[in-house]
Amino acid sequence: MKQIYTPWNIELGKNFSLEPLSCGLYANTVLDGKFWVMEPDKYPSPYYAFPTKLRFNIFIGQRIKYHFPYDKRLFWESISLYYELSSNDLYIVSAAGNSRLKPGDYLRLSFGAKFYFGIDIKHKGS
Repeated sequence: MKQIYTPWNIELGKNFSLEPLSCGLYANTVLDGKFWVMEPDKYPSPYYAFPTKLRFNIFIGQRIKYHFPYDKRLFWESISLYYELSSNDLYIVSAAGNSRLKPGDYLRLSFGAKFYFGIDIKHKGS
């Protein structure tokens, strides 16, 4: 589950745009029975302060987007390439309480591509 906020974009010619600020929140989980949300009884309470199965994350980054021309679209409306600098709840709390941690210990850099689906029926065949 990911919520992205992009306050503005800048047109870079006919088919490109830049999103100079993209930020948001997301949650992720591990689909494995070895990880848990509620601390198992075998640990004295509160042995672990955070569940091992669920992480809440925050990120900031940028995106560049290519908008496919209307006459070339099949299912893809656009594609964006992006980077994000992120951290999660456990890393942030650990960094706040431990001055020995370096940014590389609690920050993550991600790169990716996002495909936007969409068929604009009004422009097809015109």
